[in-house]
Amino acid sequence: MRKIVNKADQKADDVHLRDAIIHRLYVRLKAERQTRDAIAEAAKRGVDPVVIEAMATDPVPVDDELEQSETVNILLRRFRNLGAALPAQAVNNGN
Repeated sequence: MRKIVNKADQKADDVHLRDAIIHRLYVRLKAERQTRDAIAEAAKRGVDPVVIEAMATDPVPVDDELEQSETVNILLRRFRNLGAALPAQAVNNGN
């Protein structure tokens, strides 16, 4: 039996999936950035290399302080504003 998919439902599913991907990537990037900063600070303070290696191999994930939809909306707004601030030629060329 073939299921008929309503285009509005499909679009909502696509937006939900897009938002989930954006959110997961943002949280992961934030965790990686914080881990990198912590490793750099530890190295600067002369922490034993074994500790630095442990930090690098077991990064602590960051919890997003906002809910997914709010985080995604903020990020999308920032990207739109960034795009508006770029010269039209750079936006059209994908640079």
